[in-house]
Amino acid sequence: MSEETANFDMNDDDQEDLMEMTDEMSLLQEIRDDMYKMIPALRAAIARDSSFEAMDTRLKKLEAERSAYPQWKMASDIHKFRVRMLHTSMPNDLKESIDEEITKILENQGFKKFGQIGEPFDEQFHHVVDMKDDRGFDLYVDQVISPGLTWMKRVVLKADVVVSQRRKNK
Repeated sequence: MSEETANFDMNDDDQEDLMEMTDEMSLLQEIRDDMYKMIPALRAAIARDSSFEAMDTRLKKLEAERSAYPQWKMASDIHKFRVRMLHTSMPNDLKESIDEEITKILENQGFKKFGQIGEPFDEQFHHVVDMKDDRGFDLYVDQVISPGLTWMKRVVLKADVVVSQRRKNK
């Protein structure tokens, strides 16, 4: 039997394809090498944080906050409408019904209203509209003019309140 020799005749297109494939292989090897070089840095970054899940949770929370900023404006406008509506001459049962519906809508979006008579005054949550007296030591909410609004434990709108100074009952 005679030994047959494979004879490959490469045309110009085949040579160009081979050159392209060789270049692509070189590029893929460079990418792989770069990825292997990044592994220690990634491990160190994860080790600096208490856990990858905690980092992922923080990123999701930040994304939710970022995407909610337009909602703040909408919620603020709805809340201001509610406050104006509560100070109209509309029948009280109608006001209460509308107020309940608006509260449900806002709560479904993660907003909560706050501000109760008798709670301690906190400048982060309350805006003083008036002060009833100037005796005593502690400030308390004496009247809520308009409730405040929070979203994800952040104050969107401070509650407008009348405060009084009186001694704390023990």
